[in-house]
Amino acid sequence: MNKIIIDNITLQKGNELILNDIKIELRVGHSYLLYGKNGAGKTSLLRCLTGMEKSFKGNISSNGDDSVDQNITYLPDTYSLHDTIEIGAYIQSFRLLFEANGLFDAERFKRTHDMFNINSFLDKNFGSLSKGMIKMVFITITMMKKSNLIVLDEPFEGLDIAMKKGLLELLMDEVSRDKLLIVSSHEVAEIYKQFDQLLGIRGGKITSVLNKGEAFTYEELIQQIL
Repeated sequence: MNKIIIDNITLQKGNELILNDIKIELRVGHSYLLYGKNGAGKTSLLRCLTGMEKSFKGNISSNGDDSVDQNITYLPDTYSLHDTIEIGAYIQSFRLLFEANGLFDAERFKRTHDMFNINSFLDKNFGSLSKGMIKMVFITITMMKKSNLIVLDEPFEGLDIAMKKGLLELLMDEVSRDKLLIVSSHEVAEIYKQFDQLLGIRGGKITSVLNKGEAFTYEELIQQIL
C-alpha cells in the first residue's frame, strides 16, 4: 500500500445526507488533519475509511484494489465499556491478543505507557477515571497495535498541553517511518502546523485542501469550515 483513494463517497441516513461526494487521495509517509465543527462528518468519513461503516456509496481502495489494507490502527471518538473493568487487566488482554497475532508494537506501547504514566492507575477501574485518563488508556491500547495506517478520531481531546505535544511527536515519528496518519479534530490551533495536509469538512463535503508550507493564517483556515 502506498496510497488510499477515497472516490465519490456519499453516505445517507434516512433523509439526512451525512457525506456528500467526497474525493481524497491519502499517501503513505504523509499526515492528514481532518478538521471541522462537531457534526461536520469527520467521524462518519473515518468510519467509512476503516470499514466500520459499510452503507456508503462510492469506493475506497488501496493502490487501485477494491479494499483498503485491513491492518489499521483505529481510535474511535467514543467507547463502550463497563465502569467495573480494571485498567491493568483490560490493557493486558489487548496486549496478549496483539502478541498472539504478531501485531504488538513494543516501542509504541512503551512510549504511550510512559507518556501517560499508565502505571499510576493500572489498579483502578474505568468508573473511577476522568475523561482524559480514559482517553490515555485507549490511546495506549490503540497505539500498541502494529499497522501501516493510523486513524485517530479526536485523539487530543481531554489531554493537557504537554501530553498533546508528546502524542503529536510520537505520531509524526510514525509518519517518518512511512506510515499513513489521518487525525480528526475540531480543535486545531495547537496542532495544524505539524500536518502535511489539512482537509476542511463542512456539511459532509470537503471544503478546502491546504498543504503544509502554503501561506495562510489560522483565521483563513477556520473560515473554510464555518
